[in-house]
Amino acid sequence: MPKKWLKERRPDLYAELFPGESGKAGKVKTDVDPETGLPRAGNTTDREVVGRGIQAYLKSHPEVRGVFWGGGGTTGLRRALYPMQDKYLGTFITDNVYTLQSQMTTYPGDVWQLAEEQLLEPLAYAERLEITDPEGTNLWSDLTPDMSERWSQGAYQRGHLYMFPNQATGRFGYSFVNYPGFQQKWLPREPIALIHGVLAGTNGHGGFFPRWEVTFKDGFISGVTGGGAQGAALNEFLQYPGLNDRVFPYHKKPGFWYLYEIAFGSHPKAFRAPQPLLDYGNTSPERARSGVIHWGLGIRLWHDPDAPTESKVWADFSKKNNTPFDHGWHTHTYFTTYKVRLRNADKWVNLLDKGRMTSLDDPEVRALASRYGDPDAILAEDWIPEVPGINAPGDYLKDYAPNPGKYALEVLRKANAGTYEHYFPARVTGKAGTTGKAGGSR
Repeated sequence: MPKKWLKERRPDLYAELFPGESGKAGKVKTDVDPETGLPRAGNTTDREVVGRGIQAYLKSHPEVRGVFWGGGGTTGLRRALYPMQDKYLGTFITDNVYTLQSQMTTYPGDVWQLAEEQLLEPLAYAERLEITDPEGTNLWSDLTPDMSERWSQGAYQRGHLYMFPNQATGRFGYSFVNYPGFQQKWLPREPIALIHGVLAGTNGHGGFFPRWEVTFKDGFISGVTGGGAQGAALNEFLQYPGLNDRVFPYHKKPGFWYLYEIAFGSHPKAFRAPQPLLDYGNTSPERARSGVIHWGLGIRLWHDPDAPTESKVWADFSKKNNTPFDHGWHTHTYFTTYKVRLRNADKWVNLLDKGRMTSLDDPEVRALASRYGDPDAILAEDWIPEVPGINAPGDYLKDYAPNPGKYALEVLRKANAGTYEHYFPARVTGKAGTTGKAGGSR
């Protein structure tokens, strides 16, 4: 229905977004859902089918303690195994040569969790948050004591921290002690937190697009500029029938298009995985890196108050009213400064400093990391994107923002070819019997 609506309303934009349907784009690769291994369907049906298959196997093999499954979306994966959700041990990411060659699997789990715990500690006391990024993001939100308390109780998910109250609520929060088990208390969504200001960026889960700015007023999107076809499409769907005048389940006021997600990655060894990017334009894996934020628009609600399973109220409402089942339209930011002001203390605490997760520099985290080796090496980010005008020579608005994918893919090409200039210091070599002067291979 949404595709049909857009095609009738903006056939030119539709043709640009779906070139494969006209045959002009040649053979188009289908994006694959990492949780199922099947073409991405945009719904949870395939995930539920795979979940039932895993349950059947576990029932016939009681000697199996548990399973690792999927590359992200822990909440949905664990829910798909209900009532055997305690058998879910986490995601499985070591299914490609890039991850196997990285340091992701050797990063100590206790260090990972301690850094997350230290970062989340101030949330219960936060009365205001302010967020800036050199790509143009400038946002703020005021928080009541009730908002901060609910937020702090629902913010945790290993490797995917819910750093805005709206995503941390309308659900049962994860337990720190018995992760990935859920806590016993359902956290109400209302009252929602309201964001103000501008979100800016050049890519999301589905790949790169020209720089866009999404403006928020009183929590909801008030306008979109830039973004090429991505921005034009969002501008159209801001007017989609039934989204702005309906009150969604567990909400008090009408409207769908608010800021739902501000999520932090927390693993310093995560990186922009070449394979999904080159095959499908998918940049989702990079969101796991510590300090990378992914921002999601629209509403999602996971649980009803009676159990930590898929919300039947939400699913029935979406089906009946032909409204979105989930949030989307993600933006990634990499160099963000994110700070909270503590209530009754007149003190600001930086949780991110120019993209660096500050808890990685906490003395307790460094002391624990030192048990495994050099803490500087263990806690260093192994991948930082190269962006002209921010951390590389050039003009951001001229050399990067109009076509970020072209620049990023060229960096990736050089990395795969072994010619990326920042791998190691330049080394001049020569053929056997020569003096090795400049002009030899590097």
